[in-house]
Formats: sequence, structure tokens, C-alpha cells
Amino acid sequence: MIQITMKSTYNFMESLVTKTHTSETIGSKQLDLYRHRSKKVRLTWCKSVCDILDNFDIKKINDLGCNYFQLFKEMYLRKSKYDYFGYDLDKKFINIGLDYFAQLNIFNKNKNKNKNKKIKINNLYFNYKVSNIEKDNLRNCDCTILSAVLEHVDRPRDILRKIFKTTKKIIILRTFLT
Repeated sequence: MIQITMKSTYNFMESLVTKTHTSETIGSKQLDLYRHRSKKVRLTWCKSVCDILDNFDIKKINDLGCNYFQLFKEMYLRKSKYDYFGYDLDKKFINIGLDYFAQLNIFNKNKNKNKNKKIKINNLYFNYKVSNIEKDNLRNCDCTILSAVLEHVDRPRDILRKIFKTTKKIIILRTFLT
């Protein structure tokens, strides 16, 4: 007889989800789709988040799970005025985003020299970090946006506690948890 508990079910689901969406596991065709999307498509969820942000006095934004900077792209196209900081664990996804913005080539040329240096593009300040948000510190901000993050971490409650400590005004959570 097999006994299934909530903990064993949760652990099983965690093992599935955590390994399903990284640049190492999705394959080159999916990565090509992301490259295409980064250049050609404005994502609906990014438009919706920017619509929400327009209703608040927000200056500093942390984008956890920034992937290939689709939210930053929407802010850029809208000529928004934010101090944006993207965090993601997957360097390949980040590089797709850096390739989209020619202005960000300074990061690719010498990342060590430009570490923690902001770049201003139009009215937006930009910075990012390849980061394990479960271990690394987050900067203080007005708004934190989590896009498909909690289903990929081992201890989501710890991440939320960290976000509550570093976020002053608003937290926007977009997830695929069921």
C-alpha cells in the first residue's frame, strides 16, 4: 500500500516544477521562441502590470524572475520612469534580454567592472543580477513583482518574508500554482 501525504505530494510536485523551466531543460526550440518573443511580442501580462503600476507612486521596482526582461521592455516602450532591478537564476534567459537592448551591451562587455552599475535608458534606470533569491539579499524597493517564481523555489514562505521586509508599497504576484 502506498501512502500519500500532503508533504510527499508537495515534494513530488516541487521536484517536477523546479526542473521543468530552465534554459537547460526546455531545449533550443523553446529558447529560439523566447528570442523571437523578446524582439517581436509585447506580453499581455506585462501590459497589465504596467497598467497597475501607473496607479501608484512607484520609483524603485524589483523584478524577481525577470527572465529575459519582458517587463522592463514594456516599461521602456511606455517611456516609464522607474529604477528597475531584475533578478533571475538563469543566465541564458538574462542574456536573451541583454541581446534585445543594444544599450545594455556595457553589461556584456565587462560585467565585473560594471557590477552594480545602473544604466539609464530613456527615463528608466536598469540593473540586474544573476541571483538565487533564496540565498541572496534583495534591495529595498517600492514594488516587487514575482513572475512565475514561487513554484520554482524550495521555501516560498521564506522568499515572501524577505519580500515583505524589502518592499514598501506593493507586491504583484503572478504564478502558475494550481
